[in-house]
Amino acid sequence: MTDPREALLDRCVDALTDAGFSQLSLREIAAAAGTSHRMLLYHFGSREGLLAAVVGRVEAQQRAALADLAAADIDPREVGRLFWRRLAD
Repeated sequence: MTDPREALLDRCVDALTDAGFSQLSLREIAAAAGTSHRMLLYHFGSREGLLAAVVGRVEAQQRAALADLAAADIDPREVGRLFWRRLAD
């Protein structure tokens, strides 16, 4: 069973990946994630709390991707290029 907070965070990350974060209100983020602003407040406490959770999730995803690339038997310079390509996309 998926944790509701984690599922909501996944939807927020997806929505903010497409739209960005800086100009969106909490209500706009909620609408893009298919929820209400009250649920975002319940789970994250504030817009800043949501931002911290989103940044933490994206950072964890990037660390996992880099670890996967580093575990491959390829030149470290190629690891850097592949990771940069992922980030730039």
